[in-house]
Amino acid sequence: MAELYIFGNIKRALGFKVPNLNAAYNISLNDGWTSEGGELSGQSQFDQPENSQFEGHIFNLPFEIFMKTTTMTNWPKVDLRLNTLDNKQLKQLVGQCEVFIPTQPGKYTLKVPAWKVSRDTVMRAEGPGKPQPGGSVVYEGDKACLLTETAGDVEIELFVVVNGFSDRGIIL
Repeated sequence: MAELYIFGNIKRALGFKVPNLNAAYNISLNDGWTSEGGELSGQSQFDQPENSQFEGHIFNLPFEIFMKTTTMTNWPKVDLRLNTLDNKQLKQLVGQCEVFIPTQPGKYTLKVPAWKVSRDTVMRAEGPGKPQPGGSVVYEGDKACLLTETAGDVEIELFVVVNGFSDRGIIL
């Protein structure tokens, strides 16, 4: 089986206009891929910056994944959700993004744009301040029908190592 190693760090979020923020990640694996080690999901602390010398919310959330595969289809991706705490200390989703793991080995610094559901959509569908259901289209399924707006950017560092793809005639 071909092997894929990912060493990553969710560094920070830029442009989010909330006082506190945390990042939660999930590595999506599909048919033909298996996780052999590492955490497929995790989350950071809530960052509430007080010092203006730092730009954005700092997470420095490291992760390491080791996967094996028998296929090139359904390449893994990182799904990110960004949450803030409201005045009742409940998590509110304020942004999400996803990025496919690069297929070429090497070190990458990615600035990934995050989106959020448009305020007009929330007002029409659920009303302000209502809990966001876990099974809604916001979290899974077809997101193409949603009205969205930009939420900010997330900076991610990835170091990708591959092994055994060329043995199977796959040139990356």
